[in-house]
Amino acid sequence: GEKLKVTVDQLIEQLEQLISSADNGRIIREGIKTVIVGKPNAGKSSLLNVLVGEERAIVTDIEGTTRDTIEDSFMLEDIKINLIDTAGIRNTEDKVEKIGVDKAKSLISKADIVLFLIDSSRAYSKEDEEIYNSIQGTKYIVLKTKSDLKSVINKTFENEIEISTTSGDGFEKLKER
Repeated sequence: GEKLKVTVDQLIEQLEQLISSADNGRIIREGIKTVIVGKPNAGKSSLLNVLVGEERAIVTDIEGTTRDTIEDSFMLEDIKINLIDTAGIRNTEDKVEKIGVDKAKSLISKADIVLFLIDSSRAYSKEDEEIYNSIQGTKYIVLKTKSDLKSVINKTFENEIEISTTSGDGFEKLKER
């Protein structure tokens, strides 16, 4: 019985190594699937544009500009980062926007990393809290955006970085992380 247990334990260990290296293999082949989520106007599209180095996403002051996902990638050293900019998550009556919001929610579970953006110049809201709760159980980084403006958020998060797409603050820290 003891011999069998040792063999089974060894098999389990080998399988776990295989699974973790398979994940690494997939990441090397396909890149890291990084999903950008947050409320409308949190700075998701601006972040995508800065990271990929071009104006890929339309940026306006109008909430709900991004209604579908925008995907692009960039190389971070020798790892491909696949960015997916999603529609701002909020309750909406707009049919098209609602599809985008649902898509954003479903992408969270498929992500390798979730970047959760919170506009630090606006009060932390119930919508922010709902999004934060929905990313629990994933690997995530909380990005407090618009760090060049006066912050009104008094909540701190375990894995947070203050960032500004205007001044470039926090980008080195984000890339390291």
